[in-house]
Amino acid sequence: AGPLVVLDGRERLDSTTDHTILINQGFDETGRVNGRSTPDTLRLALGKLHRLRLVQIAPDWRVIVSLGDSAGTATWRAVAKDGADLPAQQATVRPARMLMGPGETADFMFQPMHPGPMTLTVATQLKGWRVEVPVVVE
Repeated sequence: AGPLVVLDGRERLDSTTDHTILINQGFDETGRVNGRSTPDTLRLALGKLHRLRLVQIAPDWRVIVSLGDSAGTATWRAVAKDGADLPAQQATVRPARMLMGPGETADFMFQPMHPGPMTLTVATQLKGWRVEVPVVVE
């Protein structure tokens, strides 16, 4: 499985700041992020604006996605839901935590302002599985 990102003619995909997070489960019913139960480290450039495209295709689970560090949950700005840009009144800064059901997508803008380690956590809402994606801001 893989995501299909559709951009209008004015947009360009920059792999250094545009990150697709594909959430699924394996045949053994363990969680996967970008196809792996132990995902690669996500590297974010300090001070740059990054787009996180969350795509939840695990058919049997509602999952909670969160981003944070040792100080707590980060904040991000919601920009799109299920393939459509959000209206200005909904494109708000909020805690970096989202409950998602099967088939949902959500896009967030995140600008890391402090170097160091972070974790993007994807966990089932009910007891099931948890996947932690290491994030390094440098």
